[in-house]
Amino acid sequence: MSAPARAGAASPLLLDPDGLLDRERLLGTLAGALRDPRGELASVEPLYVRAKRGRSAALGLVLAWRAGARTHLTRAALYLAPPARVGEAAAKARTLRIVEPKLGPSVALLEEPPALLVAFPNDRLLRGLSAAADPRRLKNRLHRVESPFAPGALRIRRRGTEVVPLRWKPGRRAVLRADLALADERSHCSGPATLYVRVYPLRHLGLQVARWQAAALVREVHSPQVLAVDVQRGFLAVEATGGAPAAGLGDVRSETRSPLAEMLGALYRAGAGRAPPLPAGALDMLPRRGDRDDLEAALRAMRDLAAWEPDLETPCRELESRLEAAAARLPACEPCFVHGDLTADQVLAGEGSIALIDWDEAAVGDPHTDLASLAADLALRGDEAGAEAEFAGLELPSEAPRGPREARASHAAPGRGAAATIAAIEPMALDILEKSWSPDRWRWQLALAFARRCLGAFQAARPDWRGQARLCLEEALRWCPEREARPNARAVATPGPGLPAGFEARLGALWAPDRRESLGLAATSGVLAAVWPQGSGAAARFERLDDPRALPVWLQVGSEIETWCFPDDPELRGLAPLWGTGRYRLAGLRLGRRAVLREAGAGGRFLHFRPAHAGRAAYDRLLAVHAALAISGLAGASLPEWAPELHGWRAEAVEGRPLDPCRHGPGSLEALGRALAPVHATAAPESLPELGLGDAACAAGRQIELVRRAGIPFGSWLEAELGRASEPWRARRANPQKRSALVHGDLHPAQVLAGERITILDWERAHRGDPEEDLGNLAAHLYWAGGEAAEPAWRALARGYRDAGGD
Repeated sequence: MSAPARAGAASPLLLDPDGLLDRERLLGTLAGALRDPRGELASVEPLYVRAKRGRSAALGLVLAWRAGARTHLTRAALYLAPPARVGEAAAKARTLRIVEPKLGPSVALLEEPPALLVAFPNDRLLRGLSAAADPRRLKNRLHRVESPFAPGALRIRRRGTEVVPLRWKPGRRAVLRADLALADERSHCSGPATLYVRVYPLRHLGLQVARWQAAALVREVHSPQVLAVDVQRGFLAVEATGGAPAAGLGDVRSETRSPLAEMLGALYRAGAGRAPPLPAGALDMLPRRGDRDDLEAALRAMRDLAAWEPDLETPCRELESRLEAAAARLPACEPCFVHGDLTADQVLAGEGSIALIDWDEAAVGDPHTDLASLAADLALRGDEAGAEAEFAGLELPSEAPRGPREARASHAAPGRGAAATIAAIEPMALDILEKSWSPDRWRWQLALAFARRCLGAFQAARPDWRGQARLCLEEALRWCPEREARPNARAVATPGPGLPAGFEARLGALWAPDRRESLGLAATSGVLAAVWPQGSGAAARFERLDDPRALPVWLQVGSEIETWCFPDDPELRGLAPLWGTGRYRLAGLRLGRRAVLREAGAGGRFLHFRPAHAGRAAYDRLLAVHAALAISGLAGASLPEWAPELHGWRAEAVEGRPLDPCRHGPGSLEALGRALAPVHATAAPESLPELGLGDAACAAGRQIELVRRAGIPFGSWLEAELGRASEPWRARRANPQKRSALVHGDLHPAQVLAGERITILDWERAHRGDPEEDLGNLAAHLYWAGGEAAEPAWRALARGYRDAGGD
């Protein structure tokens, strides 16, 4: 394939987990691209990996630069992705107020593999990091925001103030220690003070402040107090808590376990409204984390593991099936205020007291989650006497290069056995929860805690990560309840004797009617209507075109073949009961993602179902878009109503008929253009994600990959076309025009109702980005459906768009 044809393809490095952790390979890749006359790149040490196999990866690195007899250590983030996405990331990085590191470039674009390197403290998503990492700028920010530090009272002196970076997860968060030199201008006294600065993406700051402030209300947990919040730079400062990481929590003789149990008991009682209760509304801003959210976190880790290490796909599938089955049998629990990420790192023991730190995952949920997380963490540490706290261990001196691996808490294989450690924690958990204790929930949450950690060693850049991955799967299977033989929503197909081996062969069988019986499909299943990527496999929908009343059949294709007949769905649990009442008709469905039912009768409302873990976020996005459109006078549909039992919402019907490009005249298409232009001119809410053409190209590439892997020549042609279509954009990416329009994200004629006015529906995928995404999607649908008739239709739409001020 020619170079342009492969321009959107993934780098081989994105398919090779060992390559991402190979120090020598990383050094060879970076040494040729990073030049600095003041020094030479001597070594590269990965500390952090966040990766999606074949799609993208972000690595946190420590670079050792040799300058004469000295060695300087600097931090950097390396972002790998297809060229289009790397180019877009580079364009966005150049919009930052760039801070130069001691040695090496601040921003560097690599051609092979396509990658972008950004030096600390530059971070496109953590825009406040450069200010927090600079003692002078941090001093000015703390004086400016409402905090104890202010001229005339506690003044921060520049001389003697230092900032030390402790942890940096690129794009996620950073933690820094600030050693302040203070002068009290009232008493004329001076002295040092230490606080910790935590930097987040701007859109996450409000939630994180709410979490830390809620924790501070429970006096028994001795959480660090929030001293300052900078809403413009996206960071908060918390006080330093004395003490060292608690040692030996897994030992029944530990002196820390009894006060820890009392502390957690107080936390859970306060969060559940029992004495002493928290003030009314204290937890309103915290996310509600249900069983499905806990389960999804584990499933994501296992699916990623199966993608990175195919040899472990079978146990991952077995564990996934058992966890799903056990979830359906869990007894109800009373939700309460939980830490959300309780590990030995987060428990600090001082003289006569202990404290809990790091409330970044605090939520309202099942307290078994915290206790199981602590038990699994201690089991994976083996015989170690505790681990270094989050605020220690990643401080890298510039004088001499010591291996960063020595400075981090390592997770060894259990020495005395996970079962013994968990047996020591279980009585404490039982005492804490008392009447709320559930043995079934305890075992299930233990299994989830180990499953969530199956990629922990890989994300910590440990070369021996596979050993811990297997260990986590074994422990999760050990604790997960066995599957019961009972009726299930899933109907596992009985494949024929000629079941194709391998994912590609099974994909190919979907397109070949004479081979479908080998997948367990009946001849009456209908025609293949759609195929989507789903996890590490695919989901396919079959429909009966000869019978409009026939319900669709879904096939999940991966290492197993699963058949789902509507209304059964693995994620939309409330769908089947409502459908069984006979009072609704099907209006839309995508397996495991979404479904729409409409009440029978004229003007019936639409019921939108979503998975438990995704519904609220989708609804919040709808509300944000509706508010933005209302401000601009563009909202055409009534506000949807949240429906907890659907994990989705109800929406009133809107008058009009779906736009048919082949039937409706140019007047309707002009009206659509006139309606769309002011949408793109609307100020997009900051809460919406910002996506660009690189993201759209990546999504298209995933779908094209399914066609290509099925052995259909059309897939290779599409891949080549995508590469050629991306060339003009890549040529312009060096001087991009920053645009952040309100983009619909899935705009096609079925989303448009033509009546007295044009109404655009389904804003669930709305984001900030380029208007061309919506326009290109519309054009593709017009030309695909209309052929030669699409040209005048597109001209009419473009004319209306221009007339309304669209560019």
